[in-house]
Amino acid sequence: MVKNIRKIRERRDTIIDVIVSTFLETGEPISSGYVTDKCCLGLSPATIRNIMKELEEEGLLTQPHISSGRIPTVKCYRYYVNRLMPHIDLTGKEFQTIKKLIESVIRENDADVFVNHIASVLSEVTDLIGVSMSPLFECGTFDRLEIVNIGGSRYLLVISLKDGLVKTINLTVDKVIQRTKIEETARLLTNRLHGLTVSEIKRTIGKRIKGISGGDRKLFDVILNERELIFNFSVGNDIHVAGLS
Repeated sequence: MVKNIRKIRERRDTIIDVIVSTFLETGEPISSGYVTDKCCLGLSPATIRNIMKELEEEGLLTQPHISSGRIPTVKCYRYYVNRLMPHIDLTGKEFQTIKKLIESVIRENDADVFVNHIASVLSEVTDLIGVSMSPLFECGTFDRLEIVNIGGSRYLLVISLKDGLVKTINLTVDKVIQRTKIEETARLLTNRLHGLTVSEIKRTIGKRIKGISGGDRKLFDVILNERELIFNFSVGNDIHVAGLS
């Protein structure tokens, strides 16, 4: 029984290794056929597809489009890296250093400051050069949109990406919209945009909601006109290095 469980885990890990390494090299979604050819596990394409489906259900893989292959999620990268590196407990001093970083970032409320501090902390904790880079949120995959009336003609938009990033933004629409229409608008937009990257949404949202029936037209128009602001997840793509001196 234990041997079978270990064998299943090894198969999954091999598939994850192929998907992560290939995606890092090509930046393209990985098909089950490609994984079958590369893994050399002696498994049928159908079995590989089922395993990849299970990994997707566990949040380790995601599918940008219905007809595309899979790409790794942040959770998958964490799993991949954790397997490569042995587990080492932090010392009390290291724990306090990281705790102070988190507390300072909460006060600053600035993602760029956070990424910059990470490089310094990595250098201090490891006595090596620390390198950190802002995530490329433009490549993040849209999950869902929620819209809430927060008083009169003011509305709160909550945009969630599949990797866990959430953005909120206030919008003003020169009319009071019924709650059912607000919910319908959010649902229609979620259905039309689900699985797209942020950059794809910016480029194509106009044609994707053109002629859409249902929801509130005025709310659609405001979201379309303010799309650059609403879907701006950028915090800069600078590479931060610390510990050179």
